[in-house]
Amino acid sequence: MENQFILRRADISDIDALSQLSQRTVRETFVEDLCITYPEKFLDSYFHSSASPQWFANKINDPKRAVWVIEDKTNDEIVAYAVVSPCYYGLDFISTGNFQLS
Repeated sequence: MENQFILRRADISDIDALSQLSQRTVRETFVEDLCITYPEKFLDSYFHSSASPQWFANKINDPKRAVWVIEDKTNDEIVAYAVVSPCYYGLDFISTGNFQLS
């Protein structure tokens, strides 16, 4: 199939799928693959603060940020995402106007 995957800006209708993908990715990477035994309480706190639908809604609605998704058009599933935001690390070699990808 041509153009099975598309890159597009995320919109507010994507927040639940983004939250689920983010949480699944953290669990698969750190808990399952790397066998880090994070307490469930820690994971719940992290997901609430940094992977909740509201967290993604805030990023999508922030004019200084952009959230991009890759969507599989065979099933309309979001398979990847990236958040681009101003870089605030405060390091000398990072000038104003630089962005970070997370």
